Amino acid sequence: MATCSRARAGTLQACDLAAVVVQDSIKVVKEADKVVKEADKMVKEADKVVKEAAQSMEHAHKAAEEARGAAEEAHKTAAEARETAREAGTLAGCALSLSAVVVVVIVGWVLLDLTCR
Repeated sequence: MATCSRARAGTLQACDLAAVVVQDSIKVVKEADKVVKEADKMVKEADKVVKEAAQSMEHAHKAAEEARGAAEEAHKTAAEARETAREAGTLAGCALSLSAVVVVVIVGWVLLDLTCR
């Protein structure tokens, strides 16, 4: 009988310990669930950051393309301006030559007029 009593007491003690283990396990599972939920939030936030970064990269790429186009247009405009300046220089040279001819003609008339007097 004493053996049964001790066995019963041991069984009750083992059941109490098992109940404590089960309660602790439930606490651990609840805590793990909280950690998983927090990790899910972090993953969602990371996804948002990645999407925003991708959009920023797209915008930067578009801006770079536009800047490249503007630079090409500026290069073309500069080349046209250079050609216009060349043409203006040529015209200025012609005007200078014409001015020299006019001066020679005027000087010739003046000399002719002076000799004819």
